[in-house]
Amino acid sequence: MKQADPSRGFLLCFLANLVLHFWWGVASLILLILHFWMDISLLFAWAAFAFWGIQSMILTAIAYWANRCGQERDPVKQNKNPYSAKTEDLLSGRKGGQDAASADKQDKKIEP
Repeated sequence: MKQADPSRGFLLCFLANLVLHFWWGVASLILLILHFWMDISLLFAWAAFAFWGIQSMILTAIAYWANRCGQERDPVKQNKNPYSAKTEDLLSGRKGGQDAASADKQDKKIEP
């Protein structure tokens, strides 16, 4: 099954954020209707529409940035605890500090 990649889909998240904040769109629609009905300035409808888009874009960008900050992975560290050796390390005779590549070379040198 394909895993979802959280680093993609900014536009989809922005559209979902617009839907969640649809009241600003309703306000701009009401102001547009009032422009045609009561002849108020069209500037108010455009201002409400712009505010709706800009605040949704800012909130989406903040959430996107916060999600990207949490995606950093810690580098793999060497296990230096001698009491937590894995079973395969104990059976093969390897010391805990060796990596898998050098351990494979040692396993090939087994004499019959």
